[in-house]
Amino acid sequence: MAKDLPVTLIGLDLGTSKTAVIIAGVYKGSLELVGAGETPSVGIQKGVITNPALAAKSVKQALEKAEKVAGVRGGKVSVSYCGAGIEVENYQTGRIATTGCDPLPDGVLPGKRMILRFPAPFTQTGCDPADSGSRAVTAPSEDIASLKECVRLAGPTVQEVIYGPLAGAHALLTPAEMEFGTILMDIGAGTTSISIFDRGLLRETTVLPLGGEHLAGDLAIGLRISLAEAGDILKEYKPEAAPREIADCAGTGIGAGVISVKPKDLVQSIVEARITEIISLAGKVIRGFHYPGFLPGGVVFCGGVSQLSGLAPVAGEILQMPVRIGQFQTVGLTLSPAYTNALGLVKYQFSRLRGERKNFKVRQDQNEGFVDRVINWFQDRKKGDRRY
Repeated sequence: MAKDLPVTLIGLDLGTSKTAVIIAGVYKGSLELVGAGETPSVGIQKGVITNPALAAKSVKQALEKAEKVAGVRGGKVSVSYCGAGIEVENYQTGRIATTGCDPLPDGVLPGKRMILRFPAPFTQTGCDPADSGSRAVTAPSEDIASLKECVRLAGPTVQEVIYGPLAGAHALLTPAEMEFGTILMDIGAGTTSISIFDRGLLRETTVLPLGGEHLAGDLAIGLRISLAEAGDILKEYKPEAAPREIADCAGTGIGAGVISVKPKDLVQSIVEARITEIISLAGKVIRGFHYPGFLPGGVVFCGGVSQLSGLAPVAGEILQMPVRIGQFQTVGLTLSPAYTNALGLVKYQFSRLRGERKNFKVRQDQNEGFVDRVINWFQDRKKGDRRY
């Protein structure tokens, strides 16, 4: 059936630690997942392509795995990007303007590329003034050029570059969470993104250069083991099941076996210290947004670090908000959390297809009634209560 699909959608997520590809088709107005492939990433640091030729090998391997399952060849792909160089700029009348820099046509500053335009902040009354302009997520031009070159070397061409948190939201957040207000926090290997979604749109976002690599580095130093061994410990980490014997986790390098503290306690203290630091910094970022709205969706975590046992209770205590670990449901393929952004990419593409918009309008008309009244009531209440 895959070969007969009239529209093929391909999502490619190049992360610091893994590269994932999802191939989907539109069949009779529905999205059908037909192929998936994943491979370790090389040539990527903090979400940025540092060696296009090496990174292209990861892309090619993941794409070939997905193509073999799907029975189709890849063509144009949508690619996610969430590198450490992400910035948010003011955007006015089709241009990005910053202090001390003359605005340029097409919303492009020297050395930067716009990858997403999103609304200006809410005012205290909850309205977006027509003359307030909007903002843009920008990335270094060389980073986007390296990303496209990497994909080109692997075979396909880039159809569009999509901001990673936007893709993640389409994979993990429910329509109600997108509508009423939710924070999506993606803690990957090299970066952590914090984004607010409200009334169906991205409202605030930032990227921190912290992630799982720092956890592995802390463990490697604290236990005097290799980074590879530290990574293996993190994959199996559970606070209640950390290793009891030094020989189970200590390496064979200089100083091995001289740790006086029980590794179980040491591993847990190292992991919790770094996690606490990352989430505390994220909390400062969230407060710094000065977002004038109540966010009933709380915080949804994703990314490799989110799979660590015990993360949710620690995060909930620090942030003082409802917390859950993001999960998605798929039909036809069983996917690991590593595919979150790749899945979100094809869902995002699908949501913008003309046929899907028509189908959504039909479903919306059919479901008018109680649900619509609840949404309208909640929005009216939010206008009168712009607390955070």
